[in-house]
Amino acid sequence: MYLDSEGRTIFTGTKPEDFAPFVIMTVRDALNFTVDPAEEIGALLEDWRMVGQTLMYSVSTGYYKGTPVSIISTGTGGPSRELAMADLINNDTQTHTVIDIGSCGTYQDFVKIGDLTISLGEVRDEGTTQEYIDLGYPAVAHYEVVMALIEAAEKLGYRYHVGITRSDDSIYLGSGAPVRGYLPRHQEGVAEHWQQAGVINVQREAALNLVMCNLFGLRGGSVRHVGRNFVSGEHKPSYPYSIENTYRTALEAIALLARWDADKEKAGRKWWSPSVSYAE
Repeated sequence: MYLDSEGRTIFTGTKPEDFAPFVIMTVRDALNFTVDPAEEIGALLEDWRMVGQTLMYSVSTGYYKGTPVSIISTGTGGPSRELAMADLINNDTQTHTVIDIGSCGTYQDFVKIGDLTISLGEVRDEGTTQEYIDLGYPAVAHYEVVMALIEAAEKLGYRYHVGITRSDDSIYLGSGAPVRGYLPRHQEGVAEHWQQAGVINVQREAALNLVMCNLFGLRGGSVRHVGRNFVSGEHKPSYPYSIENTYRTALEAIALLARWDADKEKAGRKWWSPSVSYAE
């Protein structure tokens, strides 16, 4: 555990009590935001405040419909996301649910630019998770988080798709996009390969979130906004992408999960099912 003289983590600049039970994580990058997402999303919360800020990360905490939520903005890719997740886990925080949001690309023609993708599980086509566990270990989303994201997207009227998604390490070659015409032989046809496999999105962070959540007993999930099709080449015409639909979906999902958790406790149930909250 890396701490400064005040007991704050050197990466996120936080203390254990700064993190809420529910966390939204997103990349702080020019593809998605014009200001720090810890501020942009934090502004939707009640009584929000910045609780941690370093050169690498920002963390804000507040309340959404009475439920405490933290927003963590990170660097891009699995290695950056790992440090924020490790701060949550090593620092003995009260966090039990982490939802990854952001933009992504797709391989499928039926997934349109601007649609949402909700992950059931991730193809672990990146390197960071392999430092934690061998590739036979699945990167799966928690079913309660998946159900809550679906309900939230329905409530908000957003177009969405649910399925297998993919994390890789390379924004360009890993998705079949050449750099100055260069595409190595082993990456030729990579987009078409994952299209045939039915994979609905590609990004760089969600696999790390899901693997670490499962290894250390947290609920994890991911909802992404599609900005590019790597098979057809179609993409949004300008940057930054507006990914407001992802964080509004995540916030509504968190409000639902908080209610379902209360229903489970009242019913004496460990696992949520529709009968817990909607018994006839």
